[in-house]
Amino acid sequence: MAFQIIDDILDYTGQEAVVGKPLGNDIREGVFTLPLIYSLDKNKDKIMLELLKKESYSEEDIKQIIEFVQQNGGIDRSKMLAQKYTKKAFDKISMLKDSPSKQVLIEVTGKLLYRNY
Repeated sequence: MAFQIIDDILDYTGQEAVVGKPLGNDIREGVFTLPLIYSLDKNKDKIMLELLKKESYSEEDIKQIIEFVQQNGGIDRSKMLAQKYTKKAFDKISMLKDSPSKQVLIEVTGKLLYRNY
């Protein structure tokens, strides 16, 4: 779950050259992810709600939606949820007996929150 949430965040904050897709790609495809949902939960802006009803979005629309998400806590709230899932993963991993596989799980899980690709 944390991996997917971070992926959703990167759609609003990542660098196209690093992420491998343009910012707002999920929006272009009509996929409304957690950062947008959280932002709308905080601010039910009527103009934004109307904008999101469109069949397709211009580059200016995409920019407006990205700014809306960045300004209304969608990124921060999503990061907090990703942190909770990562902590749960670490708690489960800690129950495993020590092994090289456990160490790999610890390393991979630790990198989830800080990936930029």
